[in-house]
Amino acid sequence: FASARAVLSDPMLQNPTANSVSVVWFTEGAGGTHYVRAKQGFNERFEATTTPMTRLHEDSNSEVFQTITSGLTTPVRRPVFRHEAVVTGLVAGTRVPYVAISELPDGTFRSEEFSLQPLPAAGQPVKMLLTSDQQNNRMATANFQKVQETIGPVDAVLFPGDFVSTPNRASEWFDRASLNNPSFFQSLQGTMRRWNSASVFTGGQVLQHAALYGCLGNHEHPGRYRLDPATNNPANTGTPNLNTMDNDPQPRWYA
Repeated sequence: FASARAVLSDPMLQNPTANSVSVVWFTEGAGGTHYVRAKQGFNERFEATTTPMTRLHEDSNSEVFQTITSGLTTPVRRPVFRHEAVVTGLVAGTRVPYVAISELPDGTFRSEEFSLQPLPAAGQPVKMLLTSDQQNNRMATANFQKVQETIGPVDAVLFPGDFVSTPNRASEWFDRASLNNPSFFQSLQGTMRRWNSASVFTGGQVLQHAALYGCLGNHEHPGRYRLDPATNNPANTGTPNLNTMDNDPQPRWYA
């Protein structure tokens, strides 16, 4: 799945503390140097730790940017890597600029300039976005674009579950080619037209500025992780794919 666009997401914010916050982004393929530059003049550098995502795949039901998957007979693991840099030395109530940088074998990616901050101080006013059940729904790009247009950057996103429909399908998170079923990051990072130039809506640059607090929903709990043809569910008699795996839940004692 070597893509013409190896950087799969813009940076997003996670795990803020009283004086730090994590910046996280994803690329396709191993290798490279990844870091964040932040604060005045972007003169402080924070190195990223890279982790492979071991359970992200594509199958014949995937809709991947510039990739044909209809001929896949079984799910194929996609080489996605997560990069996390912890920006420290922050002060509550003060936003500072940052950029995420990936120096890849085929070129250097530098994100747009975004802003970050640590946890708010006691009594500090904050703007929070409460949303859920995105599940690649058609109007998600319009909804989050409107958030950006009307209230601008928020301080936190509270997301109680169902980020996507099938969590092991990588393109549902990053680079889905469908105009009607946008990926998670396309909607919440305003990158829809990066992958779908004909889209009416772009989505909104939300996660680049706001810490994401998520809870696991039923769509984050797929059935048994089984990529082999054998199955103990008699209803799953067809070719194994991510959908049949997702619809094969079993009690913990049995699975």
